[in-house]
Amino acid sequence: MAGSRTFEIKLVGDARDAVNAFQQLGQHMSGVNTKSVTLGTTLGNLISRGLTSLAGGVMDAARAFADLAVESVQLASDANEATSKAQVVFGKYADGLIKWSESAATAMGLSSRAAIDAAGTFGNLFVSMKIGQGQSSNMSQALVGLASDLASFNNTSVGDAMEALRSGLVGETEPLRKFGINLNDATLKAEAMRLGLIKTTSEALTPAAKAQAAYSLIMQQSTTAQGDFARTSDGLANQQRILAAQWEDAKTRIGNALLPVYKAVVKVLTEKLLPAFESWIKDIGPKLEEN
Repeated sequence: MAGSRTFEIKLVGDARDAVNAFQQLGQHMSGVNTKSVTLGTTLGNLISRGLTSLAGGVMDAARAFADLAVESVQLASDANEATSKAQVVFGKYADGLIKWSESAATAMGLSSRAAIDAAGTFGNLFVSMKIGQGQSSNMSQALVGLASDLASFNNTSVGDAMEALRSGLVGETEPLRKFGINLNDATLKAEAMRLGLIKTTSEALTPAAKAQAAYSLIMQQSTTAQGDFARTSDGLANQQRILAAQWEDAKTRIGNALLPVYKAVVKVLTEKLLPAFESWIKDIGPKLEEN
């Protein structure tokens, strides 16, 4: 056998030869045993570590899937809430707005949910000012698209741009100035008169007239930024926005598929398990006090 050794033990002559031979054999076998134990320990450690890593990987994957499932269900719920709000705000015009939101990821770097939610916020403001649902829907879609362009053009967030636009519509004009839009009472009244909303500049502006005049001026003064997202959609910043929006849309679709299961689980918890647990607590409570 490869690596084996032959030891000759002399039983005649000087007895020291026999002693030495047995000592050599013992040392060799001791070395073999030590190496075998070391090899076995090493292999055992490797296998143990491999199994531990595999188990850890499975647990990590399970946790990641659970986190994704919970997040997806929440996004789906949020998207449904945004859609429901849009249907109330825009009435029969909501279907067109929802269809518009389907391309929001590539057109504006916004998820469908984010686009509907933002449009609903603008629309709720317009409708509360007694502006018609159809006009409110058109204006809201235009403002969401403009917010995306302003964010792209000025290297800021869409949220900041939307908040500045919302502020401008209600007369808080300062936030718009960093986006190159300058509104004041004089220009608002002049625009309102041009639009036929008032007859003279001495008239007070109603909230609706102010919002419509502000909207008109905002669109006029933002022409440089308009379309910037599309023009620079190949850039890294906008590609990242598109990717993030598409990923949110994908998770929302996953959440919609999981919603029925999630609702069923929640129903069992609220209607059966929790009442049973509360009943058990009531029963066990007095017994614990006695002890």
